[in-house]
Amino acid sequence: MSQESTASIGNAIGRLRAVIIDVIDLDRASAFWSAVLGEEAGERRGKYQTIGKAPWDGSPGLAVVLQEVTEPKVGKARIHVDFEVQDIDVAMSTVESLGGRKVQTISEDDWMMIIA
Repeated sequence: MSQESTASIGNAIGRLRAVIIDVIDLDRASAFWSAVLGEEAGERRGKYQTIGKAPWDGSPGLAVVLQEVTEPKVGKARIHVDFEVQDIDVAMSTVESLGGRKVQTISEDDWMMIIA
């Protein structure tokens, strides 16, 4: 790496303010993500629905925002969300009861990834 490219390592260019998730059905996705995250659906602005805090309210922390789109997803999603859970079976059961589905499980020594 050049000296220029390493100059910013360890110094973020900003802070991650929000995760935006494209959805087709805003009401259905809002109910799903509210239940999964244990947060109330927040403010709705046109095609945007916050889950919990809004990124524009100035409060600290990461915001989750759903964005209604008209075109269905084609190919691989451009984002994924990681959760740390106490009990993977209970967590997956909850996700599945909310309409999610297990697609693939990948296990390593100290972690498991379930693509749902």
